[in-house]
Amino acid sequence: MEPVKGGMLANPPEQVQEAFKQANPNTSIASWAIKFAASLDGVITVLSGMSNIEQMEDNISYMKDFTKLSDDEEATIKKAQEIMNSIPIIPCTTCNYCAKVCPMKIGISGSFTAMNYLTLYNDMEAAKHQEDWLVSGHGLKKAEECIKSAVYNLKNGTPTKNGLGFWCHIAGLLGQRLWFYRKTQAYSDKIQINSDTCIKCGKCALVCPMNNLSLSKGKIVANGRCTLCYRCVNQCSEKAITILGKQVIFQHAVSDFH
Repeated sequence: MEPVKGGMLANPPEQVQEAFKQANPNTSIASWAIKFAASLDGVITVLSGMSNIEQMEDNISYMKDFTKLSDDEEATIKKAQEIMNSIPIIPCTTCNYCAKVCPMKIGISGSFTAMNYLTLYNDMEAAKHQEDWLVSGHGLKKAEECIKSAVYNLKNGTPTKNGLGFWCHIAGLLGQRLWFYRKTQAYSDKIQINSDTCIKCGKCALVCPMNNLSLSKGKIVANGRCTLCYRCVNQCSEKAITILGKQVIFQHAVSDFH
């Protein structure tokens, strides 16, 4: 059921579409997803929802005399999977445990899904649609509302103090600082500084709360203490710093909010 994931796999990122078209320019992108599902061992029926006659005719064209994927076709799908896996998206499972305890009632997983849509498809309208449905449509607040409120309070000298109680400090120490610090070590070596665009201004080193970055011998170096706060990424005027991705799309600073 839903072999095309509600149509998402019929319109994958451009790099994935190119891989499929190079392998077989005469078949639809959706057909790869449906044939993949139908080729799995033990599957006898594939239920595919269709929105119009053209989609139905397309499905019939390759399923009426169905044959399982060939070795070359399986290799193409594996290549497409590798391309998809190389795209840096937020690995959220939408369990919503975070949203259940969020005091501001932010639709966290919905915001992550919207951001992933933007990253994968570079489609702002589709991303906004996802956010409206998964966040506002479920009676939750958008992340930007919380951010704007926090920045407003910060500018006016009354920073938000949610989670600053004694027990919150203990929970943060055990559940975040000690546990998450070890986890982030795996990412410390992933900081990339583009030497072609970096102007060696040293601002990233100044804003880093962990003193992870430093200006040494005319270049910025990382010292293995990154906690993924992203201050360096957001503050770099040249967008020369990346951590998990390959390109800086958005940057946010306190001055952006009014």
